[in-house]
Amino acid sequence: MSKISEPMLATTNDIYQLIKEGKDLSSKVVYIHPQKTGNKSMNISLGRAWINIILPDDYELINEPLDKTKLNSLIIDLYKKYKVEKAAEIISNLQSEAFKLATIAPNTFNIDVFVPPIKWIQEKKNFEKIADKLSPLEFKKEAEILTKELIAYINDSEFRIENILDSGAKGNPIADWGALMVAKGYVMDIEGNLLGPIIQSNNDGYGKINYYHAASEARRNFFFRSSLTAQPGYLTTKTVMANAGLAIDDTSKNCNTKKYFEINITPEINNLIQQRYYVDENSKIQKIEGDKLIGKTIKLRSPLYCKAENGICPTCYGDFWKILNTKNIGILAGGAVNTVGVNSLMKMRHKSSSVTTKEVDFIDMIKKSGTDIKSLSLYFKIEKSFIEAKVPCTVFIDQNDYDDISLIDCGDKYQIPGIITVQIGEVPNFEYITLPISITVDLLKPNNYTIDGYLITLTYEPGEIILKQEYYNDDYDERVVMRLFEAGAKYITNPETLVNVIRDKLPGIDMVHLEAVVSNMFRDADDPTKPARLTNYKNFIVVGQKRLPFIISWLSALSFENINKAIKTGLLEGKEAQMDPIEKLVSEKYQGI
Repeated sequence: MSKISEPMLATTNDIYQLIKEGKDLSSKVVYIHPQKTGNKSMNISLGRAWINIILPDDYELINEPLDKTKLNSLIIDLYKKYKVEKAAEIISNLQSEAFKLATIAPNTFNIDVFVPPIKWIQEKKNFEKIADKLSPLEFKKEAEILTKELIAYINDSEFRIENILDSGAKGNPIADWGALMVAKGYVMDIEGNLLGPIIQSNNDGYGKINYYHAASEARRNFFFRSSLTAQPGYLTTKTVMANAGLAIDDTSKNCNTKKYFEINITPEINNLIQQRYYVDENSKIQKIEGDKLIGKTIKLRSPLYCKAENGICPTCYGDFWKILNTKNIGILAGGAVNTVGVNSLMKMRHKSSSVTTKEVDFIDMIKKSGTDIKSLSLYFKIEKSFIEAKVPCTVFIDQNDYDDISLIDCGDKYQIPGIITVQIGEVPNFEYITLPISITVDLLKPNNYTIDGYLITLTYEPGEIILKQEYYNDDYDERVVMRLFEAGAKYITNPETLVNVIRDKLPGIDMVHLEAVVSNMFRDADDPTKPARLTNYKNFIVVGQKRLPFIISWLSALSFENINKAIKTGLLEGKEAQMDPIEKLVSEKYQGI
């Protein structure tokens, strides 16, 4: 154990000097602080002394490992405890000092970490003998067992890499070390075909066939990363412009709506609805704090059903806007969508597809969306891995609605983002049914299909399979997200269903952002300038982010591609501009020029 050193630590420079003198971040030091320790001396690690020196004097002592999850909680807590300006200053300083620390005391490890023990090597050889007989999920399970054993060995051997693995800074150690040391596993090519399994790891090297399969996955990842990287920013621009006028209506604290978002509270959902309000069994409004509601079904006050005419009332939205000190909740929503999308795409890299490969379960997907599966069963035979037509039906694909990465012709099928709209019956006696499938899916070509210009018509007879797929890659799919926000699910008749489907594709985002955006997408059919929530969704249309500005504020629409349409709406039709916060800022800045 390191000896206790005595120097007083008052600044981060004191920490850096000790590191230069040979101490590491785990070395024990004496730390004294008037408030954090009550002027009592404490023996804590050099790394923990560093974080406590950076944080404000009135912030409680941190004396525990600070991994990625706890760091995220710390940042949120700073915003709650201090005003936005001070919190931003603290976090900026923390980031700056972290760069200095990483330069002076970088995390390194010995190359011996890549030489596993003999016992483990024998277990891996036994695994390789049966690997090609395992299904993707069985392969994943067995590979994870070997990976966890290896990580346990690494931690016990003190190779110094355990800090990196435990911190969460480098993604999922099971995934990364599984591909690196155990086996690459099953991979997926550009058309969604499952290849493999590759039973060798990166550390072993590949044979010709496995190298070819791995290259197919690499090309797929490179293609999507290069093609999709710009999409989150574009979606954010559209979402911000379409929802910039959506704000907190604080003219009344409570709109007194009688309709609620009834939702079952799982641990995951509980984390996404904190600081919101619900109506208890005694019809009293209660604030959601902590985890006391987990396992219960509650009546959540939601922007989906808010009756405030000039925005969303504080009770339906919750207190999140107070924490961030802004009423402009539409702009907040756009930023939140961007954060999830960008982070997910930036994490796309070479890794074992078997880690993210999941079995397709169409039944479960439909149930999770909130759609009545019994009503769909009148028209379709729905099984776990396929959906078959029971009655004559048609799927129309307008290629203008897709780009080269969203619609891929694979010969006998189209690879297409989910949310498939099916026409049942023929004109004039027909109806539209939506299959709320929230993945990029294989849409099989029927015997009768035609292509007329940009319109693809697929006509299915009873007994023909519409969708069929056994596995899918559960990585973030910007193609599906874009389609959802652009009203690709315009025939979904319930705003809660659309929220649930989007939430499934944007894990970790506070639900109130999604509810706010979806509430803005559902417009009154007779007067689209009015949200359908004000008319209890009696007669509505669903409008995507790109079209919304033309309906709500033609001035914002000038920032999009169709400038002629915006000018026509504003000047020729004489429609008033709503002047959202962004428009006001621009017009005030350039007034008189």
